[in-house]
Amino acid sequence: DLTSPFDFYQFWLNQPDSLIPNLLSIASGNKDEYNHFLGCLSDSPEKREAQKFIAKNLTSWVHNELFSEASESMYEYLSTKVTSREIIAEVFSKYEHILPSSSLDSNFKISSVLVSIGLATSLGDARRKIKGNGISINKIKITKDSTLCDIMDSGIGIIQSGKQNLHLIRRLK
Repeated sequence: DLTSPFDFYQFWLNQPDSLIPNLLSIASGNKDEYNHFLGCLSDSPEKREAQKFIAKNLTSWVHNELFSEASESMYEYLSTKVTSREIIAEVFSKYEHILPSSSLDSNFKISSVLVSIGLATSLGDARRKIKGNGISINKIKITKDSTLCDIMDSGIGIIQSGKQNLHLIRRLK
C-alpha cells in the first residue's frame, strides 16, 4: 500500500528546520531558488515557506502535479478556520479520488458513520470521540450523535477525526 499524496506532502511539510538545507538541495532546481528559500527559512521560519516548497516539489515528482496541488489545497483548508459551502465543494471535487470517500444515507447517525468509514472501531469508540470533541464535519465540532441530515446542510462534507484523519462523505437523499 503506497503512501497517499496528502500523507506524503504532510511528511515533507513536517520536516525540522535543521534538515531543510539538505532537502532544498534536492528539491530546488537552481542556486537562486535554493538561496531564496534558505533566506525564507532564516527570516521567518514560522511561515514554513521552504517546507511548503519542498513538500510541493517532491509530491509533484513522486505522485504528480495534480496530486501535489490537491495536497497543498487540503493543507490550506485544514490550516484555516474559515469554511463555506463553496470551499467544501471545491475541496470535495479535488479530493474525491485522493482521500477516502463514501456516499451514505442521510438518516445515519454520526457514530454509525464513523464506524462504517473506519474512523472509529466501535459505536462506543465513536461516541467517546464525539463526546471528547474529537470529530468535526466541515470544520464544525460535533458534540452530539445526530444524523447526517441534521448536521450537513449541503450534500457533501469532510469528516475529520483528530488533525489528519479525513474522510469525504456525500449524503444520499
